[in-house]
Amino acid sequence: MAFKLKKTSLRMLGLIVIGMHISMAAIHVLVIVGLFPKEMIWGGVLGPESTFGELLFLEILAIGVLAIFTIPVAIKSGMLFQRAWKAYPRAINFSLWVIFIYYLLNAAGNLLSPVSRETEVFLPFTIVLAVLILIIALAQRSSDSPL
Repeated sequence: MAFKLKKTSLRMLGLIVIGMHISMAAIHVLVIVGLFPKEMIWGGVLGPESTFGELLFLEILAIGVLAIFTIPVAIKSGMLFQRAWKAYPRAINFSLWVIFIYYLLNAAGNLLSPVSRETEVFLPFTIVLAVLILIIALAQRSSDSPL
């Protein structure tokens, strides 16, 4: 069920998702420097007894995943690597579906989190991200014409 989006609409959706990824990465940086409570993320796994090494590993992993997830969004939205879209549109769309499924699983994890603040704050954020990724994945984009 693909649908057509105007060039500017697809680009705007991509910018919103990228902005949300940047804000999430910023939260992870704030956790690393101690300005955001680590107990509010990762389902409360990072408790007071967690070492800085464990914290740093998980936060760098999260930032890396966000950076990787941003690439197919930027490609499909027409902001990055247009040759990649022309050469591999199925791979880009497949990766968007993988990201969508990841965010659905993440939303389930947020919903089941024992940390109520994580559920209250990050569940709506994750659901919005999942919906936006779904729209971008379903948006039809001709591989022949540039955005």
